[in-house]
Amino acid sequence: MQLVNSGGIDVAFALTRTKAELLVAGHYWSGPPDTQTYHSAIARLAPDDRLLDDIRANFAEYDAPRGIALHPSGSVFLAGVATETTQDPPYRSLVVRFSAQGLAWRADERSQKNEQATAIAAGPAGTTYVVGYSYGALGTDDQPRAFLRRYLDVDSGTSTVAYDVSDFARLDAITIGERGRLYLAGSSLIAGQYRAHVRVIERSGTLVRDMLFEERTEQANALLLKDDGTIVVAGSGAHGAFAKWITPEGLELFTSWVAAFGETTTTGALALDARGAVWWVGGSPEVNSSFLTNLMEDGDRPWTSLFDGSAHAMVGDDSCNLYLAGDFGLGEGRGPLLKVRGGAE
Repeated sequence: MQLVNSGGIDVAFALTRTKAELLVAGHYWSGPPDTQTYHSAIARLAPDDRLLDDIRANFAEYDAPRGIALHPSGSVFLAGVATETTQDPPYRSLVVRFSAQGLAWRADERSQKNEQATAIAAGPAGTTYVVGYSYGALGTDDQPRAFLRRYLDVDSGTSTVAYDVSDFARLDAITIGERGRLYLAGSSLIAGQYRAHVRVIERSGTLVRDMLFEERTEQANALLLKDDGTIVVAGSGAHGAFAKWITPEGLELFTSWVAAFGETTTTGALALDARGAVWWVGGSPEVNSSFLTNLMEDGDRPWTSLFDGSAHAMVGDDSCNLYLAGDFGLGEGRGPLLKVRGGAE
């Protein structure tokens, strides 16, 4: 493992990559310690880990991204939360587009109560999808309600389409599959208990598959789609962090649990390496420690490492290296981006 320079980012929350670059999104601290705030930042890295660009922006009293997406047009999108402590409600969803010329637009979505975006994905035909949850017109003071919005106009960001996901309490992950199908992961609140929930829908909103899992007190926040259509979903529950392996037909093959730090163990992210292997990262904020493990098709985990820090996102490259976004301590150093060398043969 080694720390990698990610410019002015102090804590990283999201990653995406292309053949030419790695994009890192997070926040940077601003101001003196007694009145410190944080704001959004993006770093672009070359395949050899050289820092190409470092963008900082200020959208509110406090703001931070929770997801990043690279659109085929070359635009970079951020989705997250902006906070104004003097306003009621203080929290609102934030969606931002950067073009090659800089900031192109921002869209603030505000309901009657607090709201935040948790993930973003770029789809075909000039569309961008954002998921999150709200305590406003969608939900109540005590129970959130999820949202899924499609931004139709990449150039302006002013036109949105809302999908009916009213039976979700939260949506925390979205992936785009073949023909623009949407794969969603989150949780529903049933009889006062959270249950992991995965849904597959067409771009039109037509339901393809719906999976509400039986275990209680579980919330799904990470999702990946393998080339053969297999779905891997991970999250947190009463017994620690979990990962479920689901066939293309929707059959759950197994659930794997990690409780390296007791019941406080949570999932951070899932990622595929260049060989198609599934990697799973998580940890415990209470002890500021993380785990990284390799999840096999039969549920076995032949390799696990424990290390200091918190991981929020993960992505692989063509050489089977893994990049982890978060806040890490390594040796005498500290940083938001950690590289785990894989060494493809």
